[in-house]
Amino acid sequence: MQGLFIQLSSAVGGLMIIMTLFRDHIPPHLRDLLEKYTSKLVRLLYPYIEITFTEYTGEWFKKSDVYTAIQNYLTEKHVVNEGKAIALKNRQRKLFTNNPSDNWYRYKSTKWSPVVFEHPATFDTLAMEPKKKQEIMGDLKKFGEGKEYYKKIGKAWKRGYLLYGPPGTGKSTMIAAMANFMSYDVYDLELTTVKDNSELRRLLIDTSSKRGRMDKHIEMSYCCFEAFKVLVNNYLDVESHPLFGMIEAMLKETNMTPADVAENLMPKSGMETPDTCLRSLIKALEEAKGGAARKKAEEEEEAKKKAEEEEEAKKKAKAKDAAKSIEGAKENGVGANGKLEEDKVNVKENGVTN
Repeated sequence: MQGLFIQLSSAVGGLMIIMTLFRDHIPPHLRDLLEKYTSKLVRLLYPYIEITFTEYTGEWFKKSDVYTAIQNYLTEKHVVNEGKAIALKNRQRKLFTNNPSDNWYRYKSTKWSPVVFEHPATFDTLAMEPKKKQEIMGDLKKFGEGKEYYKKIGKAWKRGYLLYGPPGTGKSTMIAAMANFMSYDVYDLELTTVKDNSELRRLLIDTSSKRGRMDKHIEMSYCCFEAFKVLVNNYLDVESHPLFGMIEAMLKETNMTPADVAENLMPKSGMETPDTCLRSLIKALEEAKGGAARKKAEEEEEAKKKAEEEEEAKKKAKAKDAAKSIEGAKENGVGANGKLEEDKVNVKENGVTN
């Protein structure tokens, strides 16, 4: 239908050009008729409806009640805010990266370079415990709607989130999901290009918003069963399977990041089925569990060896101190009978025996 409208609009445009070329050669009465019916044809084919409300009526230039009502409605604060919110949501978001300070003062240079931000992550596809996910979404929504409240209490309308956890637990994905949820831009601060605190302060001031204190700490942990269900639905379109019970039990015993779970769930060829992908995950969990057990045993052995070495060092230090004490007694100690009294002490290699 849209293509048909485009073709008809092009035809009408061509017709208007022809009218312009031959206007001087057409008699006035025929020209008026042609313009009249051409206007009707354009209005018939135009895909939008145009309604005009005049500000004044014909009665002594009395102001139109309809026009006044529309004007009052469109100037209402909530309508303006809603329009701004729609424009913000529909705009193209950007990812900014800081430039080295050596390039800040060149012609047309800026501290931040933007690229189009098109990350598909959302809270629906984020692998996380549902309760925790809803808590974060609720916190973000409350902050997004709280501009007037922050103004009322005299605080800057800003909120900081600290994401922490092992690599592969979804910190970067969480940032992208937050940006898409709030329709915000993302600033990626590369600290290796920042020389000192002064440069860092300038970079932060040059952003649209900044926050120093972290108001909410979010731990990005290893994959739990609820997070696994989100991933398996994302990658395999599977909501239930006989192997889910085994995987749930294994995830309780084994630490595996959502990134590693997703890697095992992703089909590597057209021959792989959901069943083979789930079995691949089970195999990876078994290997991870065995590796964790070996690592734990090695750590315990290392700790035991270190403890033995420390105990050995303590014994040698004690023996050395005892030997020094005996030497000092020989040099400075005199018995009651005027003769040097010596302690009968046997100093062995690893200790002292009285």
